[in-house]
Amino acid sequence: MEARGEEGDEAMELSDLPEEAQNMVQTMMGSVADQADAPPEDTPIARVLAAAEAGDLPLFRRLLDEHSLAVDEQGEDGDTALHISCLYGHLDLVQECIQRGASVSSCDEDGSTPLHDACAGGYYDIVKLLLERGARVDVADSDGDTPLHNASNGSHAHVCELLLLHAGDEVAPLLKARRNASGQTPADVADDLELASKLNLEADEGLGSSHKKKRA
Repeated sequence: MEARGEEGDEAMELSDLPEEAQNMVQTMMGSVADQADAPPEDTPIARVLAAAEAGDLPLFRRLLDEHSLAVDEQGEDGDTALHISCLYGHLDLVQECIQRGASVSSCDEDGSTPLHDACAGGYYDIVKLLLERGARVDVADSDGDTPLHNASNGSHAHVCELLLLHAGDEVAPLLKARRNASGQTPADVADDLELASKLNLEADEGLGSSHKKKRA
């Protein structure tokens, strides 16, 4: 290791420093290395979220009860246990969270709701349950994406149909035409060309009939 002198123009080896200074520098270097190699934060909520990710319902229940944690407590990224359960498609964990009073409207630091996460994975039964419990289909995350954007991006046609059916005749056309922060509609982000074409066609037809109703 080299250290700069006071004028910044002469380099010094660590061995050139007094013993006390050498010990201080080595201690500082060791501390920095320990921080770099440190494992992810091991806290009660981190363990709960890990259990949710793994789909381990008995462990999830035990950790929540042992630590007296609220089911809606957020991890470092703003995720709740319900977010994680939806993201990884664990229906039994989702049911447990809801039974314990989890909010289906909670947002993580990116503005995503549990419905966003479930739609991204195409988990039909979870999406259906969230909708039955009052999850909103028109909420956009920080990128402007709605749950329909997420479902379309994953080519989950059956989930798209469920969202639009739940939205109803008045809201569904607006959802299909809604643009995210990049100016893309749900049809634009779809990898499935058949799904994209269907969303585009239905959006055009729906908006047209909506305008006619307003003029009537």
